[in-house]
Amino acid sequence: MMITNEEHYSRIASALRDRLLTDRTFKPSEMADAIYSIPNVADIHAHATLAGQYLRGYASFVASSAFANYAISGAEFNRCETIGDYAFYRCSNLNTVLFPTCKTVGSYAFANCTSLATVSMPACESIGGYAFDWCTALVTVDLPSCTSIGSYAFYYCSSLTTVSLPKCRTLGTYAFMSCYGLSQISLPSCESIGYGAFESCLSLVELDADSVRYVDGRALHGTNISFLRLPSCEVMQSSAMLGVGVISAELHACRHIGDYCFSGCQSLASVSLPSCEWVGMSAFAYCYALSSVCLPECTSVGSSVFNNCVGLTFADLPKVVSLGEYAFRNCGSLSSVNIRACEVIGSSAFMSCTRLSEFVVPSTVTSIGGYAFAYCNVLMTLDLTNLTRVPSVGASLLLGTPIGGSVSMTGRVGRILVPSWLYMTYATAPAWTYYSSVMVSV
Repeated sequence: MMITNEEHYSRIASALRDRLLTDRTFKPSEMADAIYSIPNVADIHAHATLAGQYLRGYASFVASSAFANYAISGAEFNRCETIGDYAFYRCSNLNTVLFPTCKTVGSYAFANCTSLATVSMPACESIGGYAFDWCTALVTVDLPSCTSIGSYAFYYCSSLTTVSLPKCRTLGTYAFMSCYGLSQISLPSCESIGYGAFESCLSLVELDADSVRYVDGRALHGTNISFLRLPSCEVMQSSAMLGVGVISAELHACRHIGDYCFSGCQSLASVSLPSCEWVGMSAFAYCYALSSVCLPECTSVGSSVFNNCVGLTFADLPKVVSLGEYAFRNCGSLSSVNIRACEVIGSSAFMSCTRLSEFVVPSTVTSIGGYAFAYCNVLMTLDLTNLTRVPSVGASLLLGTPIGGSVSMTGRVGRILVPSWLYMTYATAPAWTYYSSVMVSV
């Protein structure tokens, strides 16, 4: 920055000598580097008239709060490697920044710079938390060398449409939350997407992130991604895709699906999870378009996992050991389910599955919760012939079914098939004795 006003020059030079404990004489060409390379420079450059100025300097770093709240229009520092916290905070007139050698941008460095439209920092490796928070005019971000984006870094950059982050490995919490104009983003090197990173990015329809291994909670909640493909992702945390209008999800490496992960994704028609081992509660609840599901490696599913999946007709869960309560409640189209390794069927697990006409209980089952088949109004046969011992059972197991006393639409009464050598044990066992009149020895 060249100082031309003699009075301002004299005052700044005097302040510099006091701060640096020197009696040297500063030339105008030397002042910018001296000013912007020492901490807490606000009191030094306050003597200058900065309103409307375009700053040029050669300092190696810009100190914290150096230009906070100043009405400068532009900043160009060709040798700067570090921009300190709050360095240009609330510079509402700042519209141009050029930092070709900058490697680190501190927290809140450009926060609330509401006129800033473009950010290009080809050497930058790290962006701090809130660095560009509420830069509402920001349209383009080009950070080809950046590997880390901090929490809230681009929060509420509502005009942002283009982001280039080819080397970014981690996205912090809420990094791009409420970037309403962002329609697509490519993250070819990213391994971790933080909590709420793209939450409420209403225009986001495409995410290219083949290297991502971890997606934190609510990361994509409020987006409009239609086809989700994350071939390397191993963990999708709670509510990651909550309520999104996604149609298809391919997660071939995923081992963990968190609670409510896809809950309310009403358009989700297909999901591929060949490696998944654990699915949390309500993970796919209210996915109305989902017609079938196959989880060949899954051993545990949480409560309400497919609750109200009204279009679901078939579920293949061959390794599930524990089926949570309400797991398939109100799955009105469900007619077939494979849970051949299951040991525990939770309470109300199949409640109101109104097309389930027959259910064969696997030989591994030791416990069936209360209301497990309640209001399955076409359930005519409960087959227990594979079991070698009588499982414990909760109350009202078959309430509202043709087996439990309700007359079927054909006028027939349902039946429970039991092995002949266990007939008397079933007929006299607590809770089972209530159904002795419809038990058939096989």
